Amino acid sequence: MIFADLTNGLTGMKREITAELYAFLGQIDLRIKAFDRCIEVVFRANAACQRIARICGVGPETATAMNAAVGEGAEFKNSRHLAA
Repeated sequence: MIFADLTNGLTGMKREITAELYAFLGQIDLRIKAFDRCIEVVFRANAACQRIARICGVGPETATAMNAAVGEGAEFKNSRHLAA
């Protein structure tokens, strides 16, 4: 790690800040992984999400977000209104 190398010219304060930021990014990464697991559970339980994910390039995250935002889509007259 850059903050562990005592010969790289970083000051003590820069070394400390870098180490704290690195630890913080690790915590964020863990939270993102937990959210991804939750999204995967919702995706697997929802047939509509799985249908949306059949579109090339659409994965569980996009499919569940689209399903959450649009739902059944009954409030749209047609696909162009949805796209707009």
